[in-house]
Amino acid sequence: MIWPKKSSVAAPQPGTSTAAGPFPEIWVTGIGLICLAGDQPFALLGAVGSPLSGARPDPLISVPAVGQAGEQAVLTAPIAALEGLGHPGERMQLLAETALSQVLAALPAAIDREQTLVVTLVPEKTAARGSALNPEQLEIAAKALGLETAQFRFVEANQGGAASLAEACRGLAEGTWQTVLFGGVDSLVDAVTCTELALAGRIMTVGGAEGLVPGEGAAYLVLQAPGNTRKDPAPPVRASIKGVAQAPEPHAGDAGSRRMTGLATAAEQVLDQAGLGRHALGGVVVPFGGDTAGALEWHQATQKLWPPNGKAASQDGPALRQAEPPAPPEELQPHLALGSLGAAALPINIALACARFEFKHPKLGSILVCEAGDGPFRGAVLLQTWKEKR
Repeated sequence: MIWPKKSSVAAPQPGTSTAAGPFPEIWVTGIGLICLAGDQPFALLGAVGSPLSGARPDPLISVPAVGQAGEQAVLTAPIAALEGLGHPGERMQLLAETALSQVLAALPAAIDREQTLVVTLVPEKTAARGSALNPEQLEIAAKALGLETAQFRFVEANQGGAASLAEACRGLAEGTWQTVLFGGVDSLVDAVTCTELALAGRIMTVGGAEGLVPGEGAAYLVLQAPGNTRKDPAPPVRASIKGVAQAPEPHAGDAGSRRMTGLATAAEQVLDQAGLGRHALGGVVVPFGGDTAGALEWHQATQKLWPPNGKAASQDGPALRQAEPPAPPEELQPHLALGSLGAAALPINIALACARFEFKHPKLGSILVCEAGDGPFRGAVLLQTWKEKR
C-alpha cells in the first residue's frame, strides 16, 4: 500500500522490472542516520566490520526451548537511547525525526523545498508495528522541521524499496524534483512482533543456532542529480548511484525447496545498467538475517553471480590454460551487528556502502546493495565512488 502526499511520481508497479533503459547518474550528497551503532556512518561501518553483535537477551520475551524443558529468552537488538519506549509507533516516530533532523541540518538554505520529495519506507499496515505508525504524524513532524512545502510519500517496504528509489531517481533526472530525501524507518523489537516471529519459528534465542534478531533504526539519504544542485559550492558527494533494479521473487522464503531467481536477476540488471562486469564489483551488502531461508537464498544468488568453479580460459602463448576465477566481492553483513532492520534496511545499507567508500584499506570502487524481505520482490542498487570531472 502507498500513501501519496501531493506527489506526481508514479507508484511502482508490482512484479515489473525497473531496469528498462539506461539509468541516470544520481548523487548521494547527505546522510541522516540512527541505529544501534549510533548516528554516524563511520560508526556504522565500524560496528559492521567488527565481530561484535548488538544482540542481547530480551528481559520480557521468552519461548519454549527446542528439545529441552523450560524456556529461552529471545535475542533482540534495541537502541539503548529508546529504553522505556514500549510502543513501536513512538519508537519509529522518534527514530524518523532523529534521522530527518540530522539530514536537514546539512541541507543549504538555497534548496527549494517545493521541489523536494520525501520518500519513507515503512512496515506494512498488515503488521502490528505497521499499524502502530501514523504517517500523518510523521509528515507533521517533518514539516515542523522545515519541510512545510515538500511533497511526501510513504511506501510499504514489502512492495520493494528499490522500485520507489528508481522512480525518485528518474524524477530527479527529469527535473521533477530538485532534491529527494529517500529513507526508511522500522522497529521490530516490540513484544507483538517478537512473538509473531517466535510462533513462526524464525527468531533467534539464547543458545540458538539460527533465526532473526529483531532490530530497529532509520536513515534518510539526500539525493540530487548532477547539474541540478543549484548551490555553490558543489555538494560533498558520498557516492554515485549507477543503477537500481527490482525483480519479482514469487517464492520468497521458500529457498529450501525452490530455486530463487529474483535477487540474482536484479543484480545482473544493475550491473548491466552501469556497464560493470560482475567480477569487477568491489563489495556487496548482504540483505539477509540469520535465518536458514535467507542463507539458502543468498547461497543461490552467489552461485549464479559468482560460480566458484567458473574458470575462465585465458590465452598464454600458443596454448590455452585455465585461469583461476577472480575472488568474489567483499561482503558486508549488517545483520550480524544490528539485527534485522525491516523497512529501514535499504537506506541504512546504502549509508553503510557510502561509509565503506571512505575507508581506503582496501579501497573499493563499487558496491552492490541488495534488498530482500518477506515480500515477493528483490532489489539491487549499484553504487560507485564519485570522481569529479575536471
